[in-house]
Amino acid sequence: MKLAAKAVLQIGWRLDNADEQAGLVAFTTGVTWGSWSGVSGTVYIEDLGNNRFRPVGSAKQNVRGGAMLSLNLFNEAESKVERIIEAMRSLANNEWN
Repeated sequence: MKLAAKAVLQIGWRLDNADEQAGLVAFTTGVTWGSWSGVSGTVYIEDLGNNRFRPVGSAKQNVRGGAMLSLNLFNEAESKVERIIEAMRSLANNEWN
């Protein structure tokens, strides 16, 4: 849980919420190729036991202000979740090495 929150902050995105009991971390990026309002998403941390976890998540392009639509170009929103998961792996490896 703390690892996901740390990953979001390390990347430089806004940490909207971190709910330890639910295992959810919510985030918002800045401006992206597909949206001036960025991407919002959540990462769910499933505890597998024995210090193992499985992060999964979802994200969407934000539509705010005068924008009529926001394109998810090349699965940009989903790639933000993958970026967090990769940052989590890197942080975890650094802690154990």
